Amino acid sequence: MMIVGDAMAVPLVEALDAHPRPLPTLKIIASAGALLTRQVRDRLCAHLPELFIVDSFGSTETGHSGAGVDENRHFTVNETTTVLDDELKPVEPGSGVVGQVARRGHIALGYHRDPEKTARTFVEADGVRWALTGDQATVDTDGKVCFLGRGSICINSGGEKIHPEEVEAALKSHPSITDAVVAGIPDPRWGQKVAAVLQLDPTADDVGREELEAHLAPLIARYKLPRLTCVVPRIERSPSGKPDYRWATETLVRVAQGG
Repeated sequence: MMIVGDAMAVPLVEALDAHPRPLPTLKIIASAGALLTRQVRDRLCAHLPELFIVDSFGSTETGHSGAGVDENRHFTVNETTTVLDDELKPVEPGSGVVGQVARRGHIALGYHRDPEKTARTFVEADGVRWALTGDQATVDTDGKVCFLGRGSICINSGGEKIHPEEVEAALKSHPSITDAVVAGIPDPRWGQKVAAVLQLDPTADDVGREELEAHLAPLIARYKLPRLTCVVPRIERSPSGKPDYRWATETLVRVAQGG
């Protein structure tokens, strides 16, 4: 079974919660395109202990770039994938330099009738053609890649770079929160502030601010805590299950303005 992270895994878990049963023909679940959080993975394995889960990392333009993503968002890559710095040079392992995940080999030729986007995404370095995924990452000393988040949705709050994916994973570890999308909204002092749209378990009580901050405190730095939250009946996602960050931002801005 191919799925897109929690967006597709949660309904499967909920169906198994409501009607537990063995699924002997379901051997492997492969997830890519969005985060599959540890708590959802654990719930799947509790129902299906023999299940093998492959959590992959990739993009439409390049296919899968890596696999074995863990709860700290580290993944293993082969020789076709690297992390390139601003000068399109491979990031030195253990240097802490933030670069972009890039892949060579079987990649797209470009975007249809969009030469500017094609030039930004598909680059050549030292005679090799690479596709830049737009995903920011560092490289550990052992060669594993640490995924930080999409550069295009990175929040800049008081000069600090905050990746929504990290905050979303922390939020969804709360037992009352079934889904979360994090976005940056305008702030007169900090430029942007972290805000979150939450979908709660219908059987759970509301989550107060103090309770939420206490839960998040050991998981993320204080400056990454959401300063505004909004609970909705259902979070909007694309047909493929990916978060709709434009919808989330518009929703949070309306709430911040009292709408």
